[in-house]
Amino acid sequence: MNDSTEFFLKENESLAELIGILLGDGHLHKKGEKSYLGSALSISLNREDEPKYVDYVRQLLIRLFNEKPKMHARIDSKSIDLKIYKDQIIDFMIMKGIMTGDKVKHQISVPNWIKKDDSWIKNNQNSWELKYRPLVIGCLRGLVDTDGSIFIDHFNKIIGIGF
Repeated sequence: MNDSTEFFLKENESLAELIGILLGDGHLHKKGEKSYLGSALSISLNREDEPKYVDYVRQLLIRLFNEKPKMHARIDSKSIDLKIYKDQIIDFMIMKGIMTGDKVKHQISVPNWIKKDDSWIKNNQNSWELKYRPLVIGCLRGLVDTDGSIFIDHFNKIIGIGF
């Protein structure tokens, strides 16, 4: 992909999964924000304990963007940062609902193209099942894989997902 071409991906389960990964362990920044010299999509993962997941996310980025992420191992931890330095990809991710900057400060959430409220789902069951359910599953997969945990509450006899 060259820098002069317009960039666009269809809203699908893989893109929704990347959104979940970015919401969990990712970050976007634009050139000029704070002291950043360039724009980047960055995902920090555990290279020692989860090398298969690092490769999975790397392959997901290649499949989505046809771009090999740069891999920067941190010497002070088990982390590795997967980074893509392409303005058009960062702009596209912003257009898809991922904000630059501090995720907590900005109170980020799952973008509206993925989530739907209960009343919409009840009134549009077929669309939900065919189009939006896979998006929710993909995004949830990314969130759970990065920042989630699954637990069993034996007292209430439920299985839960926590973030």
